[in-house]
Amino acid sequence: MFSSCSNQDAVTPTQLEGQWINVNTPTDTLFFKSMENMEVMTLHRAMEIKNGVEQPESGSGTYQYRLTEGSIAIKSLFSSSMIFDDYYFNVEEMQFSIGAFYGSDNGKLLHFEKID
Repeated sequence: MFSSCSNQDAVTPTQLEGQWINVNTPTDTLFFKSMENMEVMTLHRAMEIKNGVEQPESGSGTYQYRLTEGSIAIKSLFSSSMIFDDYYFNVEEMQFSIGAFYGSDNGKLLHFEKID
């Protein structure tokens, strides 16, 4: 069982491992796992056609993350930047809310539900 990030029992990366689906946009999925001494999440989004080429929608890719109380710090593994950006993050049971860290039409908060 998960606890809220705002409670004393902080969520651990192990509790996040697995696949999560955006409840408003089911083509957006996040996969959390540990990899070589870092925590990573991979965002898969729908494919789109840009300039005649099929490619994933903006924001797709792999991110390194760090959990803090009430927030998650994220940076793209494909960026040369070493800077993590902080976003709101709250886990309750088998769902979580996260600040919109990628181009979504669902507003300032994105809501995901665990599917495995």
